Amino acid sequence: MTEKAFRPIGDYEVKNVHLHRDKTSETLRSVSLQELFVAFEEKHGKEVEQIRLLEAQWERVVGEIYKTGVACLGIEAMSAFLVEPPASSPSSPLFVPEHDSPPVAPKKRVTFQDPHHEYPSFLSGPSLYKNHPIAALPALAEDELKGLEETVGKLGVKQTEELRKIEVDQSKWWNKKCEQIAQTLRAD
Repeated sequence: MTEKAFRPIGDYEVKNVHLHRDKTSETLRSVSLQELFVAFEEKHGKEVEQIRLLEAQWERVVGEIYKTGVACLGIEAMSAFLVEPPASSPSSPLFVPEHDSPPVAPKKRVTFQDPHHEYPSFLSGPSLYKNHPIAALPALAEDELKGLEETVGKLGVKQTEELRKIEVDQSKWWNKKCEQIAQTLRAD
């Protein structure tokens, strides 16, 4: 009994069912726990390496997206995507003071400095696509911009008028049906 208690765990044999690649046959193998641990560590190491490679690819892609956004929209617009907006008023809408409660002495106000946001290095590094600069957005003529605004403003006006007409027709039909049901009930 004491030999089993002090025996290294890697020496134990584990019966393992091994499914062959054709998925139709399987064999029962006896494998030491040490071999299973080594196989697990190898598999884990490969997966960690794959995750690191994917992380590096992700950083490159996000960095290029950020740099393209800075080139097109400007640094302020892109920073707004990365920084959380400041919290709204600290008062809670759930707290309702009682009517006869004594006045509460005002609390001391504490102000904090705006935190300095440091972005990850992959956002500020040089672009991988130096030979393919992003073209600046074309400037729209003022009359084209006004025409576009008018077109957007008119979108949906005709459809809204049609929906209102359908609503009026539906209301008339509903009132007519209610009147017919009332006449039928009065006749009975």
